[in-house]
Amino acid sequence: MEEDEKMAERPEDKSPESRTSQLFQNNVIKLTEELSKDGRIVISLIGINRRVRISEAEAFEKNRVGFRYRAMNDMKPGDFWNPPMRQICQSLIVSQDETGVGACVRLLKVEYFDPTNNSYVPELRIEDQEFKQREGDIAKYLGLGKYERSQLKFLDDSDTLYVTKESQQIASISPEQANREMERL
Repeated sequence: MEEDEKMAERPEDKSPESRTSQLFQNNVIKLTEELSKDGRIVISLIGINRRVRISEAEAFEKNRVGFRYRAMNDMKPGDFWNPPMRQICQSLIVSQDETGVGACVRLLKVEYFDPTNNSYVPELRIEDQEFKQREGDIAKYLGLGKYERSQLKFLDDSDTLYVTKESQQIASISPEQANREMERL
């Protein structure tokens, strides 16, 4: 019965582009709820085994966003922006509210993917770097620099949002197209 409910929540005919668009059309409050719900949304880098699962996020409506964040007014919902705050880079997902684009979801805590045991952990050590439940560690772990701006997109049927940069051209294809390509080989 639970599998039937999950299927009803995410119909098979939804393309990754459509799912991305629908997610980021939500207002900032609803988007924050969707991103934080049940720890199911993952943010991942393409081609690198670094991904995080959102465990705590905070909604900032446009009227609560400070002047130094006004650049978000010219961004699109779904942009992933990393402005510096003191000694850290924040991880902000641009959103909208009833007054327009310029609101954001601030990622506060995540769990890091540990490939050694194939699970998500609150703290992770990679060589000489340690990543903890601290806001500034998110951008550092994902390798995103000061003021870096990228986009978050679904590229497949999973609940993974991939970090894409403007220089990256990522083609997403349907499972049917993938099967046809495999048959051609």
